[in-house]
Amino acid sequence: MYPYYILNTNNFNILKNGYSIPVQSTLDGVIGRDPGISFTKKDGQYIKNHLKYDLVCESKKKQRGRAYDSDLIFEYFISIDEKYCYFNETNNTFILETSKQIFTTFYNAFSKKGSYTENVFKKLNIDFIKIIDNQHSLGVKGIWLGDYGDTNIDALYLMGNKIEDSSQYQQLINRGATISNVTILYNYNNKLTRVMLTKDSGIILYNKLDTPEALLLVEDVYNKLLCA
Repeated sequence: MYPYYILNTNNFNILKNGYSIPVQSTLDGVIGRDPGISFTKKDGQYIKNHLKYDLVCESKKKQRGRAYDSDLIFEYFISIDEKYCYFNETNNTFILETSKQIFTTFYNAFSKKGSYTENVFKKLNIDFIKIIDNQHSLGVKGIWLGDYGDTNIDALYLMGNKIEDSSQYQQLINRGATISNVTILYNYNNKLTRVMLTKDSGIILYNKLDTPEALLLVEDVYNKLLCA
């Protein structure tokens, strides 16, 4: 599975080389720079209508260990994840080619109240019912449901063909069940493509594509399903 997460942008400055922000407070007993998250514009842009950035996400991990070639014992270390992100100049959207965990860390950091980037990024309002009924959605293949009245089960996964036409799905929706993600067949360039869409603005591809083609597909899904 190949995840992409998409955000709307406001006042995103493409002339800046990048953005950087701390993600948590200083670690006790550690002298040095706090963990942070940043993205920096790459040299040699080559993807049409997209600016590419190097994304670096640092996070605190709790684990007792010893520094190499030293007697110094540590209780925490800073994990560094390096990914890519893109600014779509046509739609003014920001796309992160990364895991849900890193996306969540990114969004929480850059939307923190009082931050100079507080109003730069905004999550999409995902309307799953509208997506399922869209002409480009050619049938639901899988769906996660919650809040459906059974206190013993947190979530329910339905899998099959054209689930939206099943009586069980309709009964659950009528009882107030909420959707957290759907896997659909999508019409892309007159080909059937399997795509998962999540409540966190995730567009999860089932097949690996080279980056320019993947971004074109993500853009197509955004234009025809997420903001249609």
